[in-house]
Amino acid sequence: MGHRYYLVFLDDFTNFVWTFPLAKKSQVFSVFRSFHAFVRTQFNCCVKTVQCDNGGEFDNGPFREFCNSNGIVFRFSCPHTSPQNGKSERKIRSINNIVRTLLAHASIPPSFWPHALQHATYLLNILPNKQLQYCSPLKRLYQKTPTYSDLKVFGCLCYPLFPSSTLNKLQARSTPCVFLGHPSSQWGYKCFDLSARKIIISRHVMFDESTFPFARIHDTQPSSYSFLDDAMSPYVLQHMAPTNSASPQPHYSSTSPLGSPSPLSPTTHTPTTHLHGDTSSPPPMAHPPVDTSSSTVPLPPVEPLLPNPVSTRPVTRSQHGIFKPKVPFSLHTTGTRSPIPTNPVFALRDVNWKMAMDDEFDALIKNKTWELVPRPPNVNVIKSMWIFSHKERSNGSFKRHKARLVGDGKTQQVGIDCGETFSPVVKPATIRTVLSLALSKSWSIHQLDVKNAFLHGELKETVYMHQPMGFRDPTRPDHVCLLKKSLYGLKQAPGLDSLRGFIISRLKSEFAMKDLGPLSYFLGIAVTRHSGGLFLSQRKYAAEIIDRAGMSTCKPSLIPVDRKPKLGANASKSYADPTQYRRLAGALQHLTFTRPDITYAVQQKCLFMLIQGRHTYADWGGCPDTRRSTSGYCIYLGDNLISWSAKRQPTLSCSSAEAEYRGVANVVSESCWLRNLLLELHCPIRKATVVYCDNVSAIYLSGNPVQHQRTKHIEMDIHFVREKVTRGQVRVLHMPSRHQIADIFTKGLPLVLFEDFRDSLNIRQLPVSTAGVC
Repeated sequence: MGHRYYLVFLDDFTNFVWTFPLAKKSQVFSVFRSFHAFVRTQFNCCVKTVQCDNGGEFDNGPFREFCNSNGIVFRFSCPHTSPQNGKSERKIRSINNIVRTLLAHASIPPSFWPHALQHATYLLNILPNKQLQYCSPLKRLYQKTPTYSDLKVFGCLCYPLFPSSTLNKLQARSTPCVFLGHPSSQWGYKCFDLSARKIIISRHVMFDESTFPFARIHDTQPSSYSFLDDAMSPYVLQHMAPTNSASPQPHYSSTSPLGSPSPLSPTTHTPTTHLHGDTSSPPPMAHPPVDTSSSTVPLPPVEPLLPNPVSTRPVTRSQHGIFKPKVPFSLHTTGTRSPIPTNPVFALRDVNWKMAMDDEFDALIKNKTWELVPRPPNVNVIKSMWIFSHKERSNGSFKRHKARLVGDGKTQQVGIDCGETFSPVVKPATIRTVLSLALSKSWSIHQLDVKNAFLHGELKETVYMHQPMGFRDPTRPDHVCLLKKSLYGLKQAPGLDSLRGFIISRLKSEFAMKDLGPLSYFLGIAVTRHSGGLFLSQRKYAAEIIDRAGMSTCKPSLIPVDRKPKLGANASKSYADPTQYRRLAGALQHLTFTRPDITYAVQQKCLFMLIQGRHTYADWGGCPDTRRSTSGYCIYLGDNLISWSAKRQPTLSCSSAEAEYRGVANVVSESCWLRNLLLELHCPIRKATVVYCDNVSAIYLSGNPVQHQRTKHIEMDIHFVREKVTRGQVRVLHMPSRHQIADIFTKGLPLVLFEDFRDSLNIRQLPVSTAGVC
């Protein structure tokens, strides 16, 4: 009896899919029982939950009895409620689309749909999946990277090589065939012999992917593919189909099973879809055919599908000097992106992460970071840990796997194996100042990288560390690492003085460092150079934050802050686990590197994690809990915004003039630091820095030498600003509130004013791709 339906098993965790053609729906239970045994044997785990539709082929006594006896949770969708099994329904739609495309593209008769179904399943399992972070289902399930070099166009002309032992000297070594995919139980190609009407399995095949034999048939009526629709159709196919049926085991049967039973633990979907076509294939078996020694599978005689083709000698592209580009390897690069492991045990099982760990370990050994010594008694031995991450390019594409060995610095004891701690971090304003200075001088900007520069500092203290997991010396398993040089995670590592000397010496030694070319990507910021200057963008990072917060489908807002309500400490209940909130708030802080327009909104959010042009402004008494003011400023170097800030004032201000004056003191302090920075960069500022303030009283205080009774408590700020004004380094001028750009850092603004001030901050739409320098 011919196949009319097919059954789909979908693993909810890995998205791996198995499909089985069925002659009738009553075969569903026997196929499921065989599939259950296959999962138990190959993966050493059991199917825990089955989610299926409300069809009678599932909702019956034998099926329920089998699930109950094996402890399987059996769940059904409500009648006519396909979204309850939406993942399977969407997978069936994808399969149908691929099958329909495969058949139509090669003009293959619909009777060959079981072969197209098997090939469609194979493609879905090896291609990268967005839901799996662009890892393939095959990679996720079998921990084996799929290969794409063997992919050929379905239905194209092919020439399998006949074994020479079965032929005489004058017989042809091949015959024209049609490529019908890959067999499930053998590593080779399925080739349909057009003259003998049989399937030939061969590993040595030559392909002509531009020729499709079935397309030569001139049929008066076009082929119908209505068998891929859900509704019943009275149409019955006249052609006979091959007998090679799909097997319930995955296409990569030679792959070793996983050691952990976790991949198939989640829900397994088992829907069916109807295929209304007559074929002559036997029902599917639980396992591949036992007799697999023969390289051909005989088929019953059928009516001629096309005239006997004229035997031609195959001519390869290479003989004509034509070489096919290996385009699928671009997919291979994306598909080999392994998910970030939760612990080193899983990482050591993955070939990609194992290579990254080997590279890190080899670099540390080459750097002579430690030496193995017997463990002294009564000493503190810190733990070693592996940190894993994905290295990405500026356009968000995957670059490589990154593994880093770190020491557990929190177990170090001050005064014993660590001293003072200090971590020098470059200020964002410094980076923007240097970039702005380079643009004004029309300098080109190059990027250099010292490999493992952080690890070259010499340790003064005696620090012992356990050997890294997965790299324990088998000849000295009880020894520990006596650290000679710094390691990520140590308390004293960031402040080692020798690191500075190392960088200087390396810069002097003929620039022996890795040249990354023109500046294009650093600290997660994409840099594009165009005729108007430099464009800094964190678009990819912003999209990651939105996705991490689960807000990809939320309706966007035109302004970042609601103008009416004021956030308070007791406005809502505290989170049971505030970790996610803190993580998102920290990510938003980094986003303000290129988005000053959201600085005030981020500052408001960061206040509740548990407790910077030359424009300045302060919001007097804006906090509903403490009535402290918020100061904000922005500093320009020429037309370039280089520094900004939105910060809650540390003390309570008794008047708006006092709050404004504290804001003036903040911006004067920052401008003095920037003037000193430019002096060190041999670009001194000789003119006075102009500070714009919209509070007349604060302006008078900055220049009036008379001390008032109401301003004695802010005397330090007054004298500091007056000193800079007297020396001619600062001038404080009045700016009307309507044009006070710094307002955007102290409070929520109406849309028109917000967009006006945002344009003044030089925030623009991305002009060109941030993939690199033009």
